[in-house]
This record gives sequence, C-alpha cells and structure tokens, in this order.
Amino acid sequence: SGSSNIRIETCNPTISNTVSRYSSSYGLYLLSGTSATVTDCEVADCNGYGVYIDGSGSPTVSGTTVRDCVRGLYINTTSSPTISSCDFVNNQYFPIIAFLQHIPNISGNTFTGNTYQQIAIYSGGTVSTDVTWPAAEIPYLMTSSFEVQGQDGPDAVTTLTLEPGITLIMQQLRTITIG
Repeated sequence: SGSSNIRIETCNPTISNTVSRYSSSYGLYLLSGTSATVTDCEVADCNGYGVYIDGSGSPTVSGTTVRDCVRGLYINTTSSPTISSCDFVNNQYFPIIAFLQHIPNISGNTFTGNTYQQIAIYSGGTVSTDVTWPAAEIPYLMTSSFEVQGQDGPDAVTTLTLEPGITLIMQQLRTITIG
C-alpha cells in the first residue's frame, strides 16, 4: 500500500507550517473520515501523490504548496474536501484528480507548470444526487462518459449545476447523457 510521510486517520487535527518531502507514495495521507485542516504547508518531491484524500471526511487544505510530485492531490471515494489558496506547481501529471460525484470545493488556487493543466475527473457512472461543480482556474477533463439521472432534491429531479466560468473538456468519444 506504500508509505506516507504524514498519515491522518479518524481524527481531526490542524496541521500548519509543515514540510513533507521525498515520500515514496503519499506526502500527506488523509483517510477514514478525517476532517483535518491543513494550512500553509509544503508537500514536495513525492514519488506518488502529494496529498491523497480517502474516506468520507471533509478535510480542508488551504495555503499549501504541492509541487514536484507525480500526482498533485487525489480525492478518492466519498470525501468532500475544500481546497483553497493552494499552489500546484510542476506536478508530473494532473494537479488535482477527483471522482465524478466528489468534486472538491475549490477556489483561489494557482496552477503552474504541471504537465496537464486540468482537473482530471476519473470514473464514469451516474450523478444521482443534486451537485454543483465549482468554477476553477483551470479546465475540468472528463476521462469517462457519465449520465445525470435520478429523483433527488425537493423537485424530485437530479440536477448537475455547473457554475459560470467552468470549462469542461471531454476526451474523445466521451458523452454526458441526461435523463
């Protein structure tokens, strides 16, 4: 499963002004329901993921630099993180990778020199609950087809809202099906 420099599990600490470098897997690993707060940190030179968020928590990462990692920040499963005022610099792949139903609340971030200047949305499937995707400073890249379908919300119609200013790029032969 790999190693992590800082691993936070099932607790909600505040980590600030900390440097995590040279991890073989995860510079910072937030998992199993943590709602940790990470502020003004640096995560760098990781051989896997700079920040890996896994589980059902709602962590906050702000004012943090993620640089020179293979992948910047990865959001897995049902996490609902807030990512704000962070710098993503010179990461080998995407600065942020998320799953279809778990797009982070993102704002005020900068993205410089990453190989792919896009937020990658992995894993197709169905958006079956009302969700809003926030505008970001870089485009979203849809790597799989997906559909919006269901009876969520007070109107009994599942709604996917894209905030004004979003750029959504679909890879070739990928589709969005409504209904």
